[in-house]
Amino acid sequence: MGRGDKTSFWHEEWTGSGILKDIFPLLYKIEKEKNCTVLERLVTSEENPSYNWKWKKARLSTEEDIERLCCEFILQEMHLSNEVDTWVWKTGTVDQFSVKSIRSLWESSKYPELEYKHWWNNWVPLKVNFLGWRAVLNRLPSKQELKKRQVTIPSTNCDLCNMAEETCEHILIQCSWTEEIWALVRDWCGMDFTGTHTMEQRIEASLKMGQDNKKKKKTANAIVLVTLWTIWKARNKKTFNGRRTPPWRIIEEIKSQSYLWVKNRGRNMITNWGEWQNFPFEIH
Repeated sequence: MGRGDKTSFWHEEWTGSGILKDIFPLLYKIEKEKNCTVLERLVTSEENPSYNWKWKKARLSTEEDIERLCCEFILQEMHLSNEVDTWVWKTGTVDQFSVKSIRSLWESSKYPELEYKHWWNNWVPLKVNFLGWRAVLNRLPSKQELKKRQVTIPSTNCDLCNMAEETCEHILIQCSWTEEIWALVRDWCGMDFTGTHTMEQRIEASLKMGQDNKKKKKTANAIVLVTLWTIWKARNKKTFNGRRTPPWRIIEEIKSQSYLWVKNRGRNMITNWGEWQNFPFEIH
């Protein structure tokens, strides 16, 4: 990113997290100037970043304000310069692009000290892989992370159990509500995650399942990633809309969504919905 005067704030992918109008639809709806540039919205300062928001309304709803906080969480990592805006791959030149270069950039550019390397599973969408990767790195906008970045929020307690601070690992694997979901996943497909207390351990455990069968390993890993994706969506639903989804509904969504992705991407790994519901093979 250069000066930001040639890049659309809402319509172009310039943050590394996605197109902002798609990530924050409520904010985009109340934006006065939808074709604004990055320069017109982002006021860069290492010590005290600020944002030149222009909303259609003077007071934001609770859901809109939460989206604003999450958006500012992403923007705090962004800084402008005096250079001209240019699309450049950091692992190559302007003309060089490859999926491998993007993966390398994600895993090492911002976090060169980390040993963890995410195993990218092409049986689920990139956005689902991306969420799993960010979860391991604790880079999701949990309430704890928002507080660390000095974002003012009413409480850091988990909205789903109200018994602990909402960290990334709490909401995805430790919350009592989340534990019920993982227990239902175990009952459905037989995956046992006993002894896995961190995000990295849980994802790596899925890669050791299925013994030496690559398709079974990819299936186990896909189910774990889809579970994380579904839990995070349900968390956002509770945070933004105040609606708590019961675990039995979550497991049904995990089954149906993983079925569609594995069936369409797994090349005859499964044949029909009935077979998938009963889970056709052992992967533990």
